[in-house]
Amino acid sequence: SDFEVDTFYDPDEFLEQFSSIRYKAILVDIHMPKINGFGLYEKIIQHPQYSGCPIIFISSDDSDATRIKSFSLGAVDFLHRQMNPTELLSRVKSKILFFEKHR
Repeated sequence: SDFEVDTFYDPDEFLEQFSSIRYKAILVDIHMPKINGFGLYEKIIQHPQYSGCPIIFISSDDSDATRIKSFSLGAVDFLHRQMNPTELLSRVKSKILFFEKHR
């Protein structure tokens, strides 16, 4: 496999651990318990170690307003939850390679 994936179902659990790990990319679900993906994104970007890390929103809500808000915050991509897994992997991999090349 090209990737090691950490999955968090609770944003608080992710926030407790993410500062001690250097992720190559972060996929953030917009609809989560306790804090939405936009709020979690704001917390992630406060950490300098994630400067230049591609952050990608994923959601079943692909309304224009949600997509526009995602990109206006700084997300590098927006993926629909029902996306083909092969395409999802290809898009994430291309973002990682691009950001590694341009750091």
